[in-house]
Amino acid sequence: MLAQMTIESGGEFVPGPFYTPIARNGMITVHSIGGCVMSVDGTSGVTNHKGQVFKYSDGKSKSDVHTGLYVVDGAVIPTALGVNPFLTITALAERTVELAAKDRGWVISPRRITQAIDFKSPAYAPPRPLRQVVRNRPGIIPSQGGIAFSEVMKGYFGTDLLSDDYHTAESQGRASSSTMEVFLTIIAYDLRALVELDDHSADIVGTVSCRALSADPLLVCQGSRFRLFCRDISHVSTENLAYDLNLLATDGSKYRLEGHKVVDTTAMLNPVLVWKATTTLYVTVSASEDKGNIKAGTVLGRGILHLGMSDFIKELTRFAAWANLPENSNLPPGLARIRQQLASFNITAQFVLYFARHVAEHFLPPMLQYPGSNKDMTYATTSTMHSQWYVTTRDGGRIRMHRWNAGRKGPVLLVPGASVTYEIFGTNLIPTNFVTYLTDRGYDVFSLDHRLSPTIRASMGQIPMESVRFDVEAAVSETRLCTGCTNITAVVHCAGSIATFIGLLDGTISGVGHVVASQVAMHPIAGSVNRVKAHKNLAPIVKRVLGVDYIDVKSTPRSLKDIAIDQFLRLYPVGPFSEVCGSTVCHRCSLLFGLLWRHDNLNDALHSNLDKLIGGVNMTTLIQLANMTLKELLLDAKGENVYVTPENARKRLNFPITFIHGNKNQTYDIKSTDADYNFLRNVNGPDKYRRRVFENYGHLDTWFGLQAYKDIYPWVVDDIEYWADKKKIGYL
Repeated sequence: MLAQMTIESGGEFVPGPFYTPIARNGMITVHSIGGCVMSVDGTSGVTNHKGQVFKYSDGKSKSDVHTGLYVVDGAVIPTALGVNPFLTITALAERTVELAAKDRGWVISPRRITQAIDFKSPAYAPPRPLRQVVRNRPGIIPSQGGIAFSEVMKGYFGTDLLSDDYHTAESQGRASSSTMEVFLTIIAYDLRALVELDDHSADIVGTVSCRALSADPLLVCQGSRFRLFCRDISHVSTENLAYDLNLLATDGSKYRLEGHKVVDTTAMLNPVLVWKATTTLYVTVSASEDKGNIKAGTVLGRGILHLGMSDFIKELTRFAAWANLPENSNLPPGLARIRQQLASFNITAQFVLYFARHVAEHFLPPMLQYPGSNKDMTYATTSTMHSQWYVTTRDGGRIRMHRWNAGRKGPVLLVPGASVTYEIFGTNLIPTNFVTYLTDRGYDVFSLDHRLSPTIRASMGQIPMESVRFDVEAAVSETRLCTGCTNITAVVHCAGSIATFIGLLDGTISGVGHVVASQVAMHPIAGSVNRVKAHKNLAPIVKRVLGVDYIDVKSTPRSLKDIAIDQFLRLYPVGPFSEVCGSTVCHRCSLLFGLLWRHDNLNDALHSNLDKLIGGVNMTTLIQLANMTLKELLLDAKGENVYVTPENARKRLNFPITFIHGNKNQTYDIKSTDADYNFLRNVNGPDKYRRRVFENYGHLDTWFGLQAYKDIYPWVVDDIEYWADKKKIGYL
């Protein structure tokens, strides 16, 4: 009846949070009292005992009333009654009507009304329907309808913040019996806005009970928002159901609760994990304003809340949807009701399909996406001027040099691996890259794009690793020439490290006083999947059978064959589902080199733009690297070991060398740098060599992982400064 009255009067009906159109039950009524309380005059109240509104709140006429204006509901009750006020409100309303009629000499007939109210032809109709006024306003796109649902989530909330970890906080809250319970109602007045606009937001109301914050329930205030499947830019292939609540306590304290449910590929093909992802809320509560010694923004606690099965069933039964349909006075009441129900069902179906589609994107193996469909997001990098120029190598090749001169520390030369450029150290797709980290500390930084870098035309040719050592030699010489330093520090990665050590061991490269070798150096021991591919001679087979000389990871849907290959790779690499993603570049890289990173360490901006960082590889280089992993030694193009000998190491590697490795590296096994480290210590003694293994890092994410600036860069810079000071390396 209320819905019909609202629609007929031109309003927008918002159903109660516990109404379901199917069962037509679950209604609740909140008896609001007070607000226009009755009193003896206008100084202490709004109405007299009859419900008539006072004209004035002071002066001699403070008892004067508007004779025709009455308040006829619970607003006139001046205080809590201690019992359900339904009967009291009813009695006062009947009394007000009786007194109003008596004052006017009216007689209220006790005869029972048997005739139904005609909503189509009200006794007192406005000359122009309000709905028509709203509909005719220019620029207004009417809402098709909306949805509302309620959630009850319970869990533990810890205030002893020993770490940023939610599970630690939950354990602390459990140990101290510190609980939190939220009762929330999410209302999207326009479903189209919820599913189509970028922020996917809806209103949210309700209460939060947490005695660690307040003895009384906290009210969810205006400005609180719920966001449905919003993109998490800090993680790969991740969406959040976000809750941003402004809370008000009875003592006036204000808090902000930020909660999120995480939906990602870890739940792939696992309905139990899908349930966990969509019913587990991670919450952080902070102060919204300064209060005493607590400053606004200070985190007060964290916790984890869960939606139980019984509460989930209630949520489903209380789910409400409504449709805003244009008037059609020609339809019989029965057909109008069916039309309204069908339209509401359509709104429900749209929401359910939208929700199911987003869950399915993480539950099912993803359809691979091509670079053109990705969104860009870049960050400001170093403010130091970036200089670029070309240098010719001794064998006639050309390399591109880069320099960021931020001071008289260093110099440091950064040497990237195969199929990548200097941008693995200087990308603007993460907030803080290694180049920025160094220049912020006053370093003079150099880097190069060698002949295996995709931005160099020669990378399309067939290149043995021996040739790349000339590129590194030229870069070292150019760095020394520009700075006037006798020796420099070199940070070398993967194939760049292999080329550097080939040049060092055969005497081609000189003038390096300290090397930081990333992931591999002299003993390339492949990860398990790469080892299988090397033993099966897959690279030579591809070259001979398919006649392929160059493989590009920048796949685009050029042909049905390309599309078929990419979709075949959608479950590659082999590993946990958390490493399965929807990027063709990522999957093709994994096929060529093994998984190059842990997805947990990348942000979405970088992962969505891998095509800007990684190119392809020629088969000569790939086959030579594969042969090296079979012998677990550096080999020349003929497959012979002419480099890694005790004599060469004693003569040419008797200076500080540091090895770093990610313990989750699937390209080169962690045994690789361990073998390098022990080999040099056995030949030259332990004094000049260090090794550090970084937990939960893979191959390339050691340099462009989102948290590398906290986990890896500080240790590397400390190591550079230690040896520079001890051995007088670089600027003196």
